[in-house]
Amino acid sequence: MRPNELSMRLLQVFEEVYRTRSVSRAATELDISQPAISLALVKLRSHFHDPLFVRTSLGMEPTPFSQELISSVRNALRMLEKALGTTQKFHPFTATRRFTISMTDITQMLVLPLLLELIKSEAPGVTLGVARITGQSGRALESGEVDLVVGYVPSIGSGIYQRRLLMRDFVCIASSRHPRIRRTLSLSTFNAEGHLVVTASGSGLQHAEKVLGARRVKRRILLQVPDLLGLDRLVGETELVATVPRPVGLYLALEGRVRVFEHPVKIPGYPVKLHWHERFHHDPANQWFRSLLAEIMGPPAELIKGLREHR
Repeated sequence: MRPNELSMRLLQVFEEVYRTRSVSRAATELDISQPAISLALVKLRSHFHDPLFVRTSLGMEPTPFSQELISSVRNALRMLEKALGTTQKFHPFTATRRFTISMTDITQMLVLPLLLELIKSEAPGVTLGVARITGQSGRALESGEVDLVVGYVPSIGSGIYQRRLLMRDFVCIASSRHPRIRRTLSLSTFNAEGHLVVTASGSGLQHAEKVLGARRVKRRILLQVPDLLGLDRLVGETELVATVPRPVGLYLALEGRVRVFEHPVKIPGYPVKLHWHERFHHDPANQWFRSLLAEIMGPPAELIKGLREHR
């Protein structure tokens, strides 16, 4: 097969198999049959004189040649789509695709219930997957393994678009039955009490810890936990004090087990951003999903109000 006989569809098959590591998933995404995908791979392998993909326990893994080729294929597809005026369409109500989003525990608590409710009415065939924010989140966006990342991720990599959704600040929480903390929380009391520290990534909590450390705030840290799981009990049933983003404090206070206090240390707020890769910047499905999240994620009070009504 001569180079000029490489059709746009063959390149799309190559890119989709590379992205999904699966013939069946590529067929679903391109809306063609699995035999058609297999036939396209036969033609591509013959043209490039390389297996391109090898079936392993992890899926269809690309060969070294494929890894070198993928960038050129993606650039060629972008130029072809632009030159031919190709316009993809996405109809939420009839769509059956799956979106994966990397988010923090905070976003799972506050946003995910509202997002599911909105998807149920606007796109009943759409399903969601949730992943943690890690050091590999940028690569997951590039490969298409993850569609969006929402959180505080100052260094996520190149080729990433960002949209600031909101600013979050910090409060303190303590048990509603705390014997020494009543209406307010002074700096001296803050320093004297035992503290619980949450180290979850992507949530701004590490930002708070850096600020407190830089200002040499003296605390007795009695417990460190990796996430917000069970925080209402860990604080509500002990005498520990915790620094958390404001919406987390407001959410946990709904049950009455903990109380929220203005933080005695002025910690600068941090931006919560929406991140997506440039590959999917013009993708209608990705655009729809981005707008959905932006619609939900407003000021903390609005999120809490929405959750209360959702209950």
